[in-house]
Amino acid sequence: RVELELAAMTQQLRAAEALPTAAWVALNLSPSVMLDRRLPAVLARTDRQVVLELTEHDPIEDYAVLLTALATLPGSPKLSIDDAGSGYACLAHVLALEPDFVKLDKAWVREVDTDGARQALISGVRGFAEELGAQVIAEGVERAEELAVLEDLGVAYVQGHLLGEPRSAAEAQPTTGPSRP
Repeated sequence: RVELELAAMTQQLRAAEALPTAAWVALNLSPSVMLDRRLPAVLARTDRQVVLELTEHDPIEDYAVLLTALATLPGSPKLSIDDAGSGYACLAHVLALEPDFVKLDKAWVREVDTDGARQALISGVRGFAEELGAQVIAEGVERAEELAVLEDLGVAYVQGHLLGEPRSAAEAQPTTGPSRP
């Protein structure tokens, strides 16, 4: 699995060469890949800003070891907790790792415009993230009503089919606006 993740990251960085030079590249990886000795060589192949999205599929055994590994990676990649609130990506990760971004799972975003509990949860996570110096990314935005509520709640970044269908890096056109990376 580690080999597959590293190979996928290598391909993603190659494909990202077709994007505008200022575009950031977000790469999903597991805690075991973050600790793998081959990761620095993969990241050294790009001069772009990289965001490492730590996936929720595996537990983190030692936060200090993970933070030490992150600090030694070339290019000073930013850290994101992917799908916060699902799997092993609990808010304890956010507290211990103090990431640059907290990515909300689409299950929290779905129907946020009609669900006060989801609104309260997202508002609380946003406040928590801001206290740690992190920005919130809401994924899975499918409807304009969801986007409007997320903007009202102060969510800095959003992604989802409402904003564009997935496409290859070669097909991508630069987007404008601070809330749609």
